[in-house]
Amino acid sequence: MRATVLVVLLVAASGQFHGVAAQGACAKETVDRGLGAIPTACPQGQLLQSGLCYSYCSQDWPYGVYLQEGRCYSLCPPGYTDSDPVGRRGLTCSQVATTCPDGSAPKDGVCAGACPPGFSRDAGGELCRFDCINGLAPDPSAPEAGPAVSWCAGGSCSADEEDVPGLGCLAKCEEGDVSAGVDCLGACPDGFAPLGATCFRAHSVVRKPCCCTQGVCCSNCQAGYEDRGCTCEREAQIVPRPRYARAVRPKPLPTPREVRFPKPVSVVNVYSKQVESMEGRVPTVCEAGKVLESGLCWASCPEGHVSLLNMCTRRCPPDYVDCGQFCAPPGTPFTACAELGAAALPSCAGRYRRGAGA
Repeated sequence: MRATVLVVLLVAASGQFHGVAAQGACAKETVDRGLGAIPTACPQGQLLQSGLCYSYCSQDWPYGVYLQEGRCYSLCPPGYTDSDPVGRRGLTCSQVATTCPDGSAPKDGVCAGACPPGFSRDAGGELCRFDCINGLAPDPSAPEAGPAVSWCAGGSCSADEEDVPGLGCLAKCEEGDVSAGVDCLGACPDGFAPLGATCFRAHSVVRKPCCCTQGVCCSNCQAGYEDRGCTCEREAQIVPRPRYARAVRPKPLPTPREVRFPKPVSVVNVYSKQVESMEGRVPTVCEAGKVLESGLCWASCPEGHVSLLNMCTRRCPPDYVDCGQFCAPPGTPFTACAELGAAALPSCAGRYRRGAGA
């Protein structure tokens, strides 16, 4: 820095100067400290990026973290590639898998996905084939791999069922009962004989030991018989046979096994990064030897000087009255400083006692 002497030339309207304050007054010394510079350093514990100061990112994120242009990004897992490896602003990481979830190798860059519910992978491993149900089983003579049609066949009734043609599988009748379509026919009452869906009892005549005469019977007939004088008779009778319904289940018919293609699964595994935006602040730290004033970094003023932007102004000599850019002799009233605006004053450089006012 270079020292300069500020010489003020102020000309009064009359061209003359007079006043007691000017007698022994002097102009302050000034030092030009150059232009101010924008701060380029951050406070301790902050990082400078793109001209702004940011707090360090949290260190408890999985796989690590880094700061890039005001945002904290989590690092990619081992073996994954950043979607923006150059700018490092990618939001995802990716990895190309070498094996499928089921352990098989990818084909044409994809893995065969799982089969939908009710379907199983066929023998070739590339298609999903419908699972046989209702007692049916895959037809052993039909192909079990590839797009060719195969069948579910071999449907049969269970051991507790009766295979009734045209009706399906019906629950077996109770022991001693007879099947009658979807129903079962029970046993006939005592004394009746089965007759199809009915029970038949034949006409019966029983001769009495004696004949009835003049309204007096020698014996009574059995219950259900009618007294005919010398005989007891019972008419023939037909009654419905006891009947009850039984469970019916359609007999499974051979059905074609539907074929579906498993949904392809990408072999690219994607990891979404954790991202957090950070607040950037203007740097406020100057380089060594400079001080921050009015938002700029300036060279430090010499001892005994005060700063104002790019100028360092030396304080007045001891006991002198500070009149802004000037210094008035000791004992000068402060109100007399106004008289110093119309004269060319010498520098105060020689007015300091050794070791004072530095």
